Amino acid sequence: MKLFQSAGANARVDIQTEDHCPPHVHAFNKADRWEAKVEISFVDNGVTLMEVMPAANVPAGRTLGQLLDEVEQHLALCRRGWWQVYGDTCLVNKWVLVSAVGVVTVLKRKRGGAKQVLGGRYDPGSNALVLALSDGATTAMNAGDGVVER
Repeated sequence: MKLFQSAGANARVDIQTEDHCPPHVHAFNKADRWEAKVEISFVDNGVTLMEVMPAANVPAGRTLGQLLDEVEQHLALCRRGWWQVYGDTCLVNKWVLVSAVGVVTVLKRKRGGAKQVLGGRYDPGSNALVLALSDGATTAMNAGDGVVER
């Protein structure tokens, strides 16, 4: 599913229809023959370069930086595309802390007070993310308003 054309990286950005978690997009630059995978999140607004292939054709850091900036600028579109193709936030079994004001933090590993995510729903129209937690509670937030420990 094509999402957009990255002008800075001269790459087509899309979501593969037979892929896997974590949520990510693929950027294909045909002219220079490279592909990059960029991780996206439903919880925060960060994007992370996962890999570039083949190693012999890795573009300049500036080009990759421009690609990451453009994916971040199109994050709502990327989330919508992932949700349309997979219907999955890829948060099940993750450990989270929910602050008193409702800020969700996805943890690297379990720690005191953490709850496990049992399910997640995303509404692209309202940008709402709803998580079902192991204590029976649900928490709702705007996608991007949380924190992901990296």
